[in-house]
Amino acid sequence: MHRIIKQYIAFSPGSEALAKRAAEVFPGGDTRSSAHYGPYPLAMAQANGCVLTDVDGHEIIDFMNNFTSLIHGHAHPDVVNAVQAQVAEGSAYAAPNENQIALAEMIVDRVPSIEQLRFTSSGTEGTTMALRCARAASGRHKIMKMEGGYHGSYEQAEVSLVPVPGRRGDLEAPVSTAVDDSFSDSVLEDTMICPYNEPELAESLINRHADELAAVIVEPVMGSMGMVPGTSQFLQCLREATERHDIILIFDEVITLRLE
Repeated sequence: MHRIIKQYIAFSPGSEALAKRAAEVFPGGDTRSSAHYGPYPLAMAQANGCVLTDVDGHEIIDFMNNFTSLIHGHAHPDVVNAVQAQVAEGSAYAAPNENQIALAEMIVDRVPSIEQLRFTSSGTEGTTMALRCARAASGRHKIMKMEGGYHGSYEQAEVSLVPVPGRRGDLEAPVSTAVDDSFSDSVLEDTMICPYNEPELAESLINRHADELAAVIVEPVMGSMGMVPGTSQFLQCLREATERHDIILIFDEVITLRLE
């Protein structure tokens, strides 16, 4: 491992220099934790299509595409032209605009399950709104999420994101664990944990705590676990169990909306 790190540092002096500058102004050395890794991340200068160019001039194939959001790749001419045309009309109105309505109508028309929608600037905001709506609609306060699941950068979404052996409890009775010391006891108490792809356990947990649960939130394909698909049996079990107890089921499709 030491040899690999040494080769990496020799390969990327420009990225190392930028990482040192970043450490002076960013807590933790970056503004996006999910894009940060040791000893430091590669810093990019530009990108086109599926090719990234780092600050040292290396061309790198981009298999990430900004966590799948760039489905047309980088700097697609149609996207560039549309952005430039809109900026020429104004940057941010802080007021309604026909474009947002037209886009919403297009999405509702194309995605059969969508009846209405709200736009957000991040997946974190989207799941936060969904959970708040679930609590308000149900009058309950607890939620259930999957062990190892990620739904944004706030406490409840990150409970048991990295379950620690010896602290996570038994498979049949998972323990809600904190990622760091910022988590309050109330957050852990209001967040129940369910093992992923375990339909019988999921049904048992939902049945046992139905009177307390406002919502169950799950990714149909768990991105933080390495893109593990939920089985049809598991997802159907969640649908039926939540429907039976009038619990709101939230599919976090920040990633999976773009999958066939």
